[in-house]
Amino acid sequence: MRRFLGFALVLLVVVMSGCIGNNALTEEKVINAIDSIDTYSSHLNESLVMNMTFISPHKNDTLNLRILYSILGNESFKESRMLFHINTTVEMMGMTVHFPAEVYVNGNSSYVKAESKWMTYDEFVEKYDAEDTAQDVERIAEKFNLTYTTIKKLMQNKTIEFTMEDELYVVRVNVTLRELWNATGVEDVILGDLEKELRSAGVEFIYNETPGYIIIKFTKDGYPVYFERFNSGVMEFYDPETGKKAIIRWSDHVVEKFWNINQAKIEPPKDLMEIIRDNQ
Repeated sequence: MRRFLGFALVLLVVVMSGCIGNNALTEEKVINAIDSIDTYSSHLNESLVMNMTFISPHKNDTLNLRILYSILGNESFKESRMLFHINTTVEMMGMTVHFPAEVYVNGNSSYVKAESKWMTYDEFVEKYDAEDTAQDVERIAEKFNLTYTTIKKLMQNKTIEFTMEDELYVVRVNVTLRELWNATGVEDVILGDLEKELRSAGVEFIYNETPGYIIIKFTKDGYPVYFERFNSGVMEFYDPETGKKAIIRWSDHVVEKFWNINQAKIEPPKDLMEIIRDNQ
């Protein structure tokens, strides 16, 4: 989160090079606002949609997939604590699957609540054979942890739009998701090592992405209160040996809101306290 706030700072500093007048936020004011943040509340909603078409010499099939994330919680930087609720919904082939979970982190100790029962992070992974799910939880917790320097490099040659909206300072920048990956070092969560593995197996692969956007809104005191990102693209796979082809059209939309800055409280739920004591 703090590195994400650094991202917001870089965008604002770029804009402050003469575009917004004498009454705008100053660099010093924004830096002080970011550095003063310890606790906060946030609510993130993400919608990942995929339309997949599979083409073979004798048959064509289509599969639609939608994954929805809703993450609501609080975090404290100084105490390295966070408590958040995750609701994951997967819609595919006419079926809808919900997976609600609650996560509490205190330093190096992590706990997950699934099916109304708290357990340690390791117990969760073992019980549900959920190493991939656990890694997803980690990615969610760090989703917008972007660094000062990498984002500055990304934004150097980007067109910045800056407006005032309902007494908030608004920054908008056009960017592709792959540019974010390259600039920030964040794992390529859509492709991972897939592209390299496909090419080594002789499968032709094409990746095209339509430039998306990022919007950040700040209060007059320099605190970010709104973050939005939208990206979309097309992936094509072709196997020359079999003549089979797959086309995946995808879109990813994220909206996150922040409030209770330096007022949020992070305490372990009462039904978790006994497990914490047993593991001390």
